[in-house]
Amino acid sequence: MSTNPQAERLPPDAKTVVKRALILREWLIKGMAPPPPDYLAAWMKQWNETDQIRFVEKMQGMYSKRIGIPRQSGLWDELDQNEQGSLNAGPTELSMQAVVDANWLGDDRLPVVVAGLGCRNPAL
Repeated sequence: MSTNPQAERLPPDAKTVVKRALILREWLIKGMAPPPPDYLAAWMKQWNETDQIRFVEKMQGMYSKRIGIPRQSGLWDELDQNEQGSLNAGPTELSMQAVVDANWLGDDRLPVVVAGLGCRNPAL
């Protein structure tokens, strides 16, 4: 731990910022890709079993492709267990809270990422 308080308040390096930005992107995509869980559950009740299975398989295939990006790039190890669990969750396993959390992360962390890149314009 540094004894210089100024050193501790420096922004993260660009590599760290880019990693978190890429992880944030995956969270946002995951949170916005499926319909809200309550709507999805209501719609799926009206579908026959074959349509339900097809939908889940199609969404799981899209999720697998998205999860492959952080895994192949080495970013998977940068995620904590909650982040990994949410990104691994299937379309019927996402809670409304997980969707809200993903969207809040975008609102909450995007300015931090932008500031970490050195942008000082609050309009961005």
